[in-house]
Amino acid sequence: MLKLLKWTLLVAAIAAVLAFVPVNDRTLADRWRKSRDTSEFVHGLWIEGRHAFSSAPTRSTSRHATAPAAHATPHARTSTHGTSRPTEQHSEADRAAIDRILTEHAN
Repeated sequence: MLKLLKWTLLVAAIAAVLAFVPVNDRTLADRWRKSRDTSEFVHGLWIEGRHAFSSAPTRSTSRHATAPAAHATPHARTSTHGTSRPTEQHSEADRAAIDRILTEHAN
């Protein structure tokens, strides 16, 4: 039983590292969110894996070859340079709640 628990913890730790540690400035969770479907996610991983383990990387398989706007989500806006950034929308009620919390903790 202890052996099974050790293996389960090991697999969970490896999965957490793979999902949340950034590789090339992006985590697997980020790549999953930006892909439209599973096949695009797997294809992107395959391309990046080939690029990472190739001895002479080519320009066509680099992560910069894909247009950033192609992976933009519907709620993201695109700047003039083509990079997507999330938009922030705060209501007056949100601002009032933050002001109230700040004044409570400031005193």
